[in-house]
Formats: sequence, structure tokens, C-alpha cells
Amino acid sequence: MPKDPATRKVPRGARRRKQLIDVAEQMLLERGFPDTTMQMIAEAAGASKETLYRHFESKELLFAEIISRKAQQISGPDTPMARGGSPETVLSELGINLLRTIVTGEASFLFRTVVAEAARTPELGDLFYQRGPGLTVER
Repeated sequence: MPKDPATRKVPRGARRRKQLIDVAEQMLLERGFPDTTMQMIAEAAGASKETLYRHFESKELLFAEIISRKAQQISGPDTPMARGGSPETVLSELGINLLRTIVTGEASFLFRTVVAEAARTPELGDLFYQRGPGLTVER
């Protein structure tokens, strides 16, 4: 029997994508990149593998989205860097945002994952640079 659309607990679109990224980030942090499968992520998110693959073609691209989100927190559109703030303000906030990311352990998780997987999956290192440090340098 189909569920009533009003009681459906699965969000759609951008909200669903964000939820999938949130679940993947937590699982990758807990289990590591090689020990986390797309099937595991889909199950933990209450989604089908097809839904996950509809949003992300591969685990590497899902990881790249996690990196992109961290880069947004450090130097994204809501920062003085994007708003054209003074050099002092831009550099100060950039430093604070980087420090906040390092202190929470998120940066070391991402860096360790990239270093550990780069030999097996060199494109992961490229994605990390393009979506993370490279994007901040470009901005």
C-alpha cells in the first residue's frame, strides 16, 4: 500500500542530497573511505542505492561533495572573501575558518583519506585539490 505523501519522511531534491552527504560524511569519518560502501551509505540514509547513485555517480564524487561543503565553510559565498572585504578582514576570517575546521578534526579526516587513497585512486587527490584548497586559492 503506498504511503500518504503527507506522511512520507524522505525529503526530496536538495534536502535529500544534503541528507545523503551528511550521512556519508559521518560514515566515512567513522569507518574510513575504503571500508564504507555506497550500499552502506544508502541504507544508513534510508535510501535506495539507485537514489544515491542518482545524486552521486561514485563514492569519489560523493567525497568530493563533502570537500566542497568544507571549502564553502572556509571561503564560500557568505565569507568576506566572496563579498570583497578588506584584506585584513578576509585573511582574519579565512584563518579563523581554517582553524575551526582543523580543531574539529574534519580537515585531518579529509586529508588522511586523500593521502591514504591517492595511490589507489589518484583522481581523489585531484578532486580534493580542485574542490578544496584549489578553489580557495582561486577565490
